[in-house]
Amino acid sequence: MNGKLVTEFPVELSIDSDICVVTGKLFIGVRVLGRSNLGIGSNPPVRLIERDGMISLNVHNYAGPEKTFWELANPGAFFQSLPFCAFYSEVEEREQWENVDQFMAMFSSGSSSADLQESPGFGHVNQRVLTAEYSRPGRSVGIELDLVTSELIRRFTEAGDLGTPKLDSTIAVHSDVSPIVIGNSRLEFGSGDAWLLSIPKADLCIAGIPGNTPTDVSLTTKRGQRQFQGMTSGLIVWRGDDINVTAAPMSSSQELGAE
Repeated sequence: MNGKLVTEFPVELSIDSDICVVTGKLFIGVRVLGRSNLGIGSNPPVRLIERDGMISLNVHNYAGPEKTFWELANPGAFFQSLPFCAFYSEVEEREQWENVDQFMAMFSSGSSSADLQESPGFGHVNQRVLTAEYSRPGRSVGIELDLVTSELIRRFTEAGDLGTPKLDSTIAVHSDVSPIVIGNSRLEFGSGDAWLLSIPKADLCIAGIPGNTPTDVSLTTKRGQRQFQGMTSGLIVWRGDDINVTAAPMSSSQELGAE
């Protein structure tokens, strides 16, 4: 972290720190580009922690006494926009570099930003556009999204706009056609789109529902089947026998027997 070796966790760091994780055959560089600070005159912590044998970067938006965030209530008369935490990460093969210092010198040479811009949208709906970008000579990557609607506006590199192609790999698939099947994992959903990540070696399956329209979801793995009715944007994380759901309120969920 910033050229210093870290071996004990947790550790607090400044918001502008450059981090390198050395693991196996890879160098992983991480930089926080910016975040929403929901406190007044406060400095919410940024921490590296160890959780379940993995290193996690925790970027907080608020630190202080318990309070009600009326500006985050949507729908609500005081709603301003969604909070954000923006970061850039780069993964390189270790064999491509002489040492970690050479990799981090390259990584740290880049400039970055996370800027918010108020702008009128369609009709009477306002936008609050976040532009997050990292660049160095010959390379640039960034995104723009509306924090009012959570809609992606554009993705871009030094070559121009990328468009919005859906993810399609051996372990993760994003689709607007149900079902999504990866090995023994199967995700069924109604309206909108969804994505599925399946890593059998880690006994891990994650389903993502990005839409705001309620939809019935069914997730099947080798551990069994779970059904969720009226689910809107959120995540279903199924690791071993443990299931954790982070989503807007659902009408119900149901566990079915293992196959």
